Amino acid sequence: MITERGSLPGARDTTTSTCALSPDEEGRRGSDWAGRLRRNLGIGVAMEAPQRCARPSPTSCVLRSKVPPGEMLREDFLPEHSLTDAGLADTAGVSPQSVNELLRERRALSPDMAIRLGRLFGNSPEFWLNAQRAVDLWDASRKLKGDVNRIKPLRVA
Repeated sequence: MITERGSLPGARDTTTSTCALSPDEEGRRGSDWAGRLRRNLGIGVAMEAPQRCARPSPTSCVLRSKVPPGEMLREDFLPEHSLTDAGLADTAGVSPQSVNELLRERRALSPDMAIRLGRLFGNSPEFWLNAQRAVDLWDASRKLKGDVNRIKPLRVA
């Protein structure tokens, strides 16, 4: 089950940008981690062509906020493997505090933690780092939107 991010204190804004989503895209909001990964990486189920915006800019075509690795762990991986946050900390060999902060989205995923999670869950460290990278880019694009829109792209002479 996916909980709304608005229910967590200090949760991220889940608003969409000015790009319109097709009904098919809007309906693909599955709660499984593969669906979340596809959403994070911008991969559609049928590998359709990417959507274009009327005003292409680095920040105008970001469709929706990305799923943080802590949310993927909390909502998908821990219940599927019947783990608690203390159990995850113990099996991954890290402090319970670091796991708690990651699950509460107070801490970004480190490369060290990505290696540990990749080994533990049988996927790659790149899976976890790509999820964190997508969140970081989303946050940066929202924060710098006004500044980036004032930058005029260079043209080749």
